[in-house]
Amino acid sequence: MCYISILYIINTIILEIMDYQVNYHQIANNYGYSLIKIPQEVMSELKMIIDKQLITNFKNYIPYNDKLAGEIKHEYKIQPGPNLISLLKACNRDFDSHFGFYKKYFDHHHLNFSPSQKIPMNMDDHVWVNFQKKHEYNPTHRHNGVMSWVIWYQVPYTLENEIKQSYKSNPDATPHGDFSFVYNHPSFGLTTTQLKVDKKAEGFMAMFPSSLNHQVFPFYTSDDYRITIAGNLVLELNKLI
Repeated sequence: MCYISILYIINTIILEIMDYQVNYHQIANNYGYSLIKIPQEVMSELKMIIDKQLITNFKNYIPYNDKLAGEIKHEYKIQPGPNLISLLKACNRDFDSHFGFYKKYFDHHHLNFSPSQKIPMNMDDHVWVNFQKKHEYNPTHRHNGVMSWVIWYQVPYTLENEIKQSYKSNPDATPHGDFSFVYNHPSFGLTTTQLKVDKKAEGFMAMFPSSLNHQVFPFYTSDDYRITIAGNLVLELNKLI
């Protein structure tokens, strides 16, 4: 089991009208993920969406519960703004540059694809927001699509307070609020990599292959919402021809 703080940033990449900071993590031969510090332009764009939902008490928004694995009451489909779309495009491109992801993906699925060809990707039809309350959770699952992502917009608790609610003597072993990847490591078998998520995670995004299983543990020490925005990048196979 591996525990990782998400506040580990090493590279800054310039993006058209904004910059973002990114760190890449290889967790097995065929798997990895990136952690991105979200630019303020994207956070401001998301704030408008989130505030409107909270003010209207989720009225007239499309529930997304039946399309998701989580045991979370308030989950809704949203339309991403242009700044978020630009960020996703850049992060997806740079993820591929770092891991060589798409060549492996196309080879594995026996798809013909030229490296010089633009990858046709749907980025805006599979985006949702989770308003998670304490005791709610996401069981182990994977996503549809090729690449997935999650943004921690609001996290209403601290690890220090969550640890006080644990029966474990080792604070690092307390899973409260963790975002955990689950995968088969070639040397160690079934393995988890746990991202220790608390208030310090606000404004960060993780991007990872959709086939990478993951889960979200419940938190216990706040009555406020833990708000995350998540989505999938879906390959448009009909446009590969």
